Amino acid sequence: MSLLLDEDGGLRPLFGVFLNPGQGRLRAGFRILIGFVLLFLLAGVGNQLRYTPLAGEGSLIQSVNMLFYQLPNALGILLASIISVYALDGRSISELGLKIRAVWWRNFTKGTLIGAGITGFSIVTGLITGFYEFQGFSQLTVYWPVFLIAGMMYQLLYVFPEELFVRGYIITNVLEGFNGFSRVSRRSAGAFAVIFSSLIFYYFHAIAKGWQFGLLVAGLSILLGITYILSGDLSLPVGIHFGYNITGVLFGTNIQPASILQISSTSSIDQSTSLPVEALIARLFVTAIVIGVLLRHNYLKG
Repeated sequence: MSLLLDEDGGLRPLFGVFLNPGQGRLRAGFRILIGFVLLFLLAGVGNQLRYTPLAGEGSLIQSVNMLFYQLPNALGILLASIISVYALDGRSISELGLKIRAVWWRNFTKGTLIGAGITGFSIVTGLITGFYEFQGFSQLTVYWPVFLIAGMMYQLLYVFPEELFVRGYIITNVLEGFNGFSRVSRRSAGAFAVIFSSLIFYYFHAIAKGWQFGLLVAGLSILLGITYILSGDLSLPVGIHFGYNITGVLFGTNIQPASILQISSTSSIDQSTSLPVEALIARLFVTAIVIGVLLRHNYLKG
């Protein structure tokens, strides 16, 4: 006699609440909930293991320490994502749009250019209108390529696990959770999935850096969610997120050893970066335009 199945082979009532009939796995809502528990647990453990191995000052030491400091947290998020995908979902990572091949890298490059364009627009606008002040060029040394690689790796340590979990795991499961509701259109389900994942993105960033910064990343998250749903692939979201961040590093709004320019502002919504409210508005404005273009293009394609 099975604890899960009744005499007719159907799920017993208690287990039917938690498990999908015929699948032998938890319903989407419970998978998402447990995924969050794993994320909090493993990312929290990673935060406790953060350390900086090198003592002293200097750009090279800063670059090395920066990577080692972020690595445990990134691995915690990545491990939570992998466990959630394989153990809870019964999927492979490739089914979430992580098929690393030539076309994936081409789309990643396109996404990087889009993200760079959004951040670059706000910087150029700020320098022209005056909410950014140009302080000069950084003194580049022979080690700058090392700083650049370290800066790119540092951003990918943030971007890749976040996109895998928030876009790949969360949006996929929210969409699947609506499969049993015939009255809910796929478009409505997709809109809910994007909004839900963006609220999560807002929450995690707002508690760390305030509601204004949370609003900034929520706007970006809507774009990332839409590109994921339209493409079914993580290359564009990862690329946009990466390009958005690394451009701020290179052109001085987030000063790191890889920064080429040095710019400043009289105020900032985030103490660790030069990001005034005007820059927030500029980035959200361009993000909204990109979202509109994508939706219009998808509409015309039918």
